[in-house]
Order: sequence, then structure tokens, then C-alpha cells
Amino acid sequence: MSSYLQAEIKRVRADIERIDGSFFNSRSADPKQTFSELRMKRGQLLRSIILELHLSIENILSAAIGKKLLAGRRIASPAGHALRDLLEDERAIGFYQKLTLARALDLVTTSQFKDLLELNSVRNRSSHNWLLDRVARRKIKRSKPKRPVLRYRGTNLYKTESFIAFAGHFTKIYLKLWLKHG
Repeated sequence: MSSYLQAEIKRVRADIERIDGSFFNSRSADPKQTFSELRMKRGQLLRSIILELHLSIENILSAAIGKKLLAGRRIASPAGHALRDLLEDERAIGFYQKLTLARALDLVTTSQFKDLLELNSVRNRSSHNWLLDRVARRKIKRSKPKRPVLRYRGTNLYKTESFIAFAGHFTKIYLKLWLKHG
């Protein structure tokens, strides 16, 4: 490995440690503080992976939809500009609409469509709940058990093995879409 690359790796690691240390105090002398900070850090890591999966798949869907609808016309054309505004502008259509459009254009399979709808739900729950290790009874009868906030197909994604399986499943979907449309 070149000395330049080694230096860059060292620099990026130092940056990550500085950012981490400025946000999380996981080296506190107080064990309760350390535990609390590590729990928060773990939640942030799960949330960031969910968001990364969601955003990367959304990016592929936007590009595939644009390519399909442009049908060989230039991106610099008026149609290309309109599509860019519709799919990528700050007021672009949402993930659900892109996914529905991608399904209508046969850019995703029925199975992928269903899976990606569930990914969108997981992403929404992770984005709109501060603490991901909680359980909730919202819209559930008192006689029924509480459900984890971070769940996918009956599994608690806050549990490491469930999360790793979830991330692996959506990484495979991402790769399939990227190979087909990327």
C-alpha cells in the first residue's frame, strides 16, 4: 500500500474519531453515562444503515425511471429537466410514488415492490422515533403484546442478528437493482 493511501486512511480514521468524540461521550468515567452513550451510538448506527439502504435504492429507482421515461432523449432536453425536477429536486416525489411508478414501468418485480414498501416503513419508523429499542402498543389492543418500534416481518431489528439479516436482504436487492439499472 502506498504511503499516500496509508496517510489518507490515518487521516480519515482520525476524523471519524473526532466526530464520534464530539457527539458521543462513550469514554465517560460514569458507567451509566457510558452505557447510555453507547446505546445512543448503537441506535444511530442502525438508523444510518437503514437510511443508507433506503437512499441508495431510491437513487437507483430515480435513475431507472428517468432513463425509461426519457427513452433515448437527452437529459439536457426539456423533458430531461422536467424529469430531474420530478425525481431529484428538493420537492421531488416521494419514495412511495417512485416505487409505484417503478413497478408500473416494470422496473422492479412484485416481490421487490413488496419488500421495498416494507423498507420504506422501517425507514419511516427509524426516522420518526428517537429511541429505537422501545416497544409500542399504539393501535394495538391491550390484550395483544407490544411491538418493537424497529421491526421487520415480525422480527425486532434492534436485535443484532435480525438487523444483520435485514441489512443483508436489502443489500442483495440493492445489488440486483444496480446490476439491472445502474
